[in-house]
Amino acid sequence: MAKKKEAKAGHHYLTWTTVCFMTVACVASIRNTPSMAIYGKAAIFLYIVPAILFLIPTALVAAELASGWEGGIYKWVDEGMGPKSGFLAIWSQYAMTLTYYPSLLASVAATLAFIFMPSLASSGLFTAIVILVVYWLATMVSFRGLKASALISSGGMVIGTLIPGVTLVVLGIIYIASGAPSQSAATSWLPPFTGLASIVLIVNNFLSYAGMEVNAVHVNQMERPSKDFPKAIFVASGMAVAIFVLPALAISFVIPAEQISLTAGVMQAFQQFFNYFHIGWLTPIFGVMLVAAMVGGMMGWLAGPSKGLLMVGREQGYLPRSLQKTNKNGIQSAILLAQGALISVIALLYAFIPSVNSAYWILSAMTTQIYMIMYILMFIAVMRLRKSQPDRPRGFKVPALMVVASVGLVTSIVVFLIGLVPPSQFGDTNPAIYILLMLGGTLLIGIGVPALFLVLRKPSWVAPPEEVAAVEEEVAVAPEAAPAPAAAEAKPPRKPRLRPARGTVLGWVAAVVIIALIAGIGAIVWEAPKKNAEAKSKAQQLYDDAVAAGINLPDEERAVNAFESLFGTDGGAAVETATSNLSQAETLYNTSRASGEVSQRVGPVDAKLLEFQYLVLGVYAPEKQAEFEEFIDGIKDQETL
Repeated sequence: MAKKKEAKAGHHYLTWTTVCFMTVACVASIRNTPSMAIYGKAAIFLYIVPAILFLIPTALVAAELASGWEGGIYKWVDEGMGPKSGFLAIWSQYAMTLTYYPSLLASVAATLAFIFMPSLASSGLFTAIVILVVYWLATMVSFRGLKASALISSGGMVIGTLIPGVTLVVLGIIYIASGAPSQSAATSWLPPFTGLASIVLIVNNFLSYAGMEVNAVHVNQMERPSKDFPKAIFVASGMAVAIFVLPALAISFVIPAEQISLTAGVMQAFQQFFNYFHIGWLTPIFGVMLVAAMVGGMMGWLAGPSKGLLMVGREQGYLPRSLQKTNKNGIQSAILLAQGALISVIALLYAFIPSVNSAYWILSAMTTQIYMIMYILMFIAVMRLRKSQPDRPRGFKVPALMVVASVGLVTSIVVFLIGLVPPSQFGDTNPAIYILLMLGGTLLIGIGVPALFLVLRKPSWVAPPEEVAAVEEEVAVAPEAAPAPAAAEAKPPRKPRLRPARGTVLGWVAAVVIIALIAGIGAIVWEAPKKNAEAKSKAQQLYDDAVAAGINLPDEERAVNAFESLFGTDGGAAVETATSNLSQAETLYNTSRASGEVSQRVGPVDAKLLEFQYLVLGVYAPEKQAEFEEFIDGIKDQETL
């Protein structure tokens, strides 16, 4: 064990901020916030209750276990309940990812389609290509080692979750401060209670916080794990709650509940905000950033559960030797390749066979149920360890552990039981059949598969001690790192301090980028309320002038909104040059009348068109009216009028 703790010169430990960002990337995402934004201010309640009953117990328990035992969920449950229970726990965590990846990457495909070509959103071929390409590229990157995965995971969280989330919140605050009407103003602070459906709604949010323990498997790659991991997980918990609650409120400010898209709601919100503040060109940029967040989250899951499965597979011989192979970087390549083959099949079926959607949803629900088994085992294990190993050194101890763990345990059991209730899309299904199907599938995937490995287990599956030690000692380090000089006998060996340059500099760079981006957007939108008011005022003036001149227009609200959008504060293209104003007048006039068809001016031009353009110039560019009059005088003899 002492040898395992020795550091080598040049080793790069994972900083607590890196682990924190990796954890946030695994747990929090703004892509699912539209489902809660529908409830307006009640979104706070719908996220805070699960945070109190599930997130806080999970975070506290994971912090204590990681500060006392290295190796993640397998080691924790192994110490508290035995190796077979530990294998069941790590398998439960791993099995969830098999359907998580395709659904996550399907969201990536939908977001890319929204940005570049919305018609592709319904294309099974496009979805399949995105799933396969992105997943296998991520797998190839993970083969390079934890350092690369950690960089992409934490970077994706900052670029695609933190920055867009903060931007949404800032824009929402400015939007409300500008006097714009809030679409959620009339909503209640509590969601409407409709019986079991309301309970299911809240329970679904418990699962939003699942994954706080995933990166505990990397705790032995931190310089001071007993102190740094609890710090990382507590900060990550606070960030997760903020990332869920605040963007959901911002979305509810700008989009009416009945118009929120559950799949594209975040992009809807950005589009609405950016158009309101006249910076619509940022919409596709933020779409790409959201994709970065989803890919970063996937990288965090790729690096965690599969490594834990490798550890138990080698140590206890629960996996065939063929699945225990690693590459030169110590990455579980055989498991990742087998996993990739299965996910590729699921992705192709999901993309090309419409009837597989319901079956795929049921499979996802089953794996979620299996994941709750892991939490049940984790809470039982921590209570047993507090009794069986009370003197075990722990860097952090949960106050009132038995109460906290009991709350988490009961919550996990309730979530598991509520998961057996048929959702609305299966309303025509016999509830008994659905429950039997869910229980049968859960037992088969969650218990049957690991039980099969245990039955087929052979003594030859147990890896040599050096291979087991290699997995436990694997750290994010360059292969050519030189060993540290021998320590003097008078002093015990100690780990050198992590060179702060890389982790600290990256942290400061991320902070500067976030501050600069928010400041830039803030500067752009600061004047937006004034511009919006000016644009509205000029649009109203144009409408009044046109009506006074006898020009036929649609109803006032529709016309004013159209003028505000078309002309802004300066008239835009409509006032650029006098020589193009005639054709522009014809186009704008026909558009304002909502004729549905713009004429090509093959005959004499209606004088009303020219009068309307003259009025446009009068409101937005009075100095150009004289030039326009000269232009009209010049074409009087061309049989145009």
